[in-house]
Amino acid sequence: MTTKTMPAVENLPRALRRLNLNPLENRLIGKPLVELEHCLIEVLGVLEMEQRSYQRSVNSSARDCIEAADRDTFFSFYRDYSSLNSNFIDEYSPFSPAGHFFAGLLKKLMKKEQKGFVGTEDLFIEKPATVTHARILAQMITLKIEQMWKSVVDRDNKVHQVWMHWMDKK
Repeated sequence: MTTKTMPAVENLPRALRRLNLNPLENRLIGKPLVELEHCLIEVLGVLEMEQRSYQRSVNSSARDCIEAADRDTFFSFYRDYSSLNSNFIDEYSPFSPAGHFFAGLLKKLMKKEQKGFVGTEDLFIEKPATVTHARILAQMITLKIEQMWKSVVDRDNKVHQVWMHWMDKK
């Protein structure tokens, strides 16, 4: 059985590396939990900004494709459109280094959280499950990355229809 190593912080997209990601590195034990949670909140904010920026760019590129006056112009715009989509998926998909990194972090936090509940009769325990908030934030990040990936995969068919139009014209 081979184990897959979790990508390092250096493998994350450039936009995320601009943040102070030190709280995400190494082990969870001994890290100030508030710093970890704050870092995860900042990651969520960057992901939201990245998706908005992508949406603006790809919508403009799709409009250029749809409004292209001739075949050569269309294919020029289509290359840009395809490149935008491809680059975005490379950085933000469940299968990208960012997707693997945060899925791995989520698994670690879930294991740590489960250890906090071992031996309790119910969830109404006196001591707090210290990593619950961090686990929720990591889960939100993995869901956001999946949403970002789906925004590319589930794009509308208008550009494809224009593609078919220009392919049929010879």
